[in-house]
Amino acid sequence: MKTTTVFLDLEETVIESWNNPDWLSLKADIIREVINVLKRENTTVQLGLMSWAVWDDADKKVFNKKLREPIEQSLKLEFSDDLILSMDDWIQLVMVNSGMRLSRADVHDLSSKETILFWLRDAKHDFPTGSIILIDDAIKHDDCIISPEGDRKITMKNIDNLVKLCRIEMNVA
Repeated sequence: MKTTTVFLDLEETVIESWNNPDWLSLKADIIREVINVLKRENTTVQLGLMSWAVWDDADKKVFNKKLREPIEQSLKLEFSDDLILSMDDWIQLVMVNSGMRLSRADVHDLSSKETILFWLRDAKHDFPTGSIILIDDAIKHDDCIISPEGDRKITMKNIDNLVKLCRIEMNVA
């Protein structure tokens, strides 16, 4: 059985914003269906977090206390504790695996999530192999990064594109 790791953005993907965590139920329903499709394909799904709303350990505590359980209940899948990563964790992961030292400002101003994932495509430490999917509202849909060894395939899924595709399939566009 293969494993797919699904990383979720939060803001405009499952909630409105960090300061206004209103639930985006249609988007959550579509994410749940993506997970269900993966499971029907005999895939084990791990759930992780890649949201720049979660800067540090303090924000991770807020996430775990207020947002984690409702997301898990909606998606019918629990987060993997070791895949709930803050921006600081992502910065550390890049440093450990590539030697690049980034600041939060660097991440916000100079690099996108796609760039971070590109830098981690060859990661040897603390990053999943196999199939990885990032679901986010601010990425190019269906972009793909494959590691040179071929042991990691990272696919970007834009949640707004998934909503449009779902509406087209249902003929309610």
